Amino acid sequence: MNNEYQRINIRFSKSMESDRTFGTGMKNEYRHVRFGLFAAEDITAADGTSIPENGLIAEIGLNDDMTAEFTEKLPFSRYYVQEISTDESYVLNGEKYLVNFEYTGQTHPTVDIDCGTFHNKIKRGDIMGMKINENGEPLEKAVFGLFRNDETEFTEESAYCITQSDEEGRFSFSDIPYGEYIVKETESPTGYVLSDELYPVVIGEDGDAAEINAENRPVDETKKETPVTPTVPTTPMTGDAGRSPVGLVMLILGVTGLLYT
Repeated sequence: MNNEYQRINIRFSKSMESDRTFGTGMKNEYRHVRFGLFAAEDITAADGTSIPENGLIAEIGLNDDMTAEFTEKLPFSRYYVQEISTDESYVLNGEKYLVNFEYTGQTHPTVDIDCGTFHNKIKRGDIMGMKINENGEPLEKAVFGLFRNDETEFTEESAYCITQSDEEGRFSFSDIPYGEYIVKETESPTGYVLSDELYPVVIGEDGDAAEINAENRPVDETKKETPVTPTVPTTPMTGDAGRSPVGLVMLILGVTGLLYT
């Protein structure tokens, strides 16, 4: 005669926030997610082996449908499921799902427990800037774009998003996903030269706030003086008596002699 040990099947699913504008969540990020099954209390098995409280019992990744299950052979006790790693673009889910494994009768060879869905949100931050002139005075209506860190064509069409400085010179990009970016001015305020400065920014942790100070120069400072073309003397045209310094000297001498006489 043989008796089967009552087993436990712990299943759960995963959802991850996505952002189509920035492409986050579209690159199989779920493959970096790992879950652990932990002891919620000190456990001593029938064979004398022990597991300390919070001890890791098993680790698992996600299937392609973003589900997973633990099918371990465990003694009756209390356990919990928790995410232990995720993609770097996401905030680690710190939620613990408590599992109480108790004997449910001889007609249930397997205890099935559904932990529900664990959710990951994208790490997001803000980019704030100040637009000033050469005297440190605020400039409004300067247009800025947020671009990929490898972008080479800085137009409003190629930007993730655009913004404009207000009357205090302030501009910002809000709720920007984890990643590396470039901020570039795409339209300067009236009377100022468009800046060719590139501002690299990084959103590395949830809640990051990157700051930028951007300066414009007035248009007049970039004007170059028009070179003066030297005048080349020309030969008098036919019928033009012209002027000769020798003749002028002779005339003066002649008049002087006449007056002396």
